[in-house]
Amino acid sequence: MTLKHRKQQAGFTLVEMIIVMVLIGILSVVALPRYLDYSATAKQKALQTAANAISAAATANYTRKRTGLNGVAVTSCAAAAGLASIESGMAVSAVSASLSSGVIGQCSINYTGSSALSSPVVFSVIGA
Repeated sequence: MTLKHRKQQAGFTLVEMIIVMVLIGILSVVALPRYLDYSATAKQKALQTAANAISAAATANYTRKRTGLNGVAVTSCAAAAGLASIESGMAVSAVSASLSSGVIGQCSINYTGSSALSSPVVFSVIGA
């Protein structure tokens, strides 16, 4: 009586590998557009947060200057942006004319270069 020894199978079969590849493909088709949408939304929210910080800093600066407490002159959107800490890669520009003391102007903020969004965030600042 002879016993036949069969070799143990190691690894995955071709069918199993194809099934896994198809599942990964389906997941990527569903997940990638959602990820890109979340990424754009996150960038827009980051711009809105930076715009709110600049606007609040300009308002606080105006109040300090009006009450004689070391407020600095703010005559441009770039000067207003200097009052707040914004992340690198963001740029602030003027939408309306230059600012003067007590005048509310419109500024916009967007990312620079290839990261720029199609619609920048527009916000108001008060000149000091």
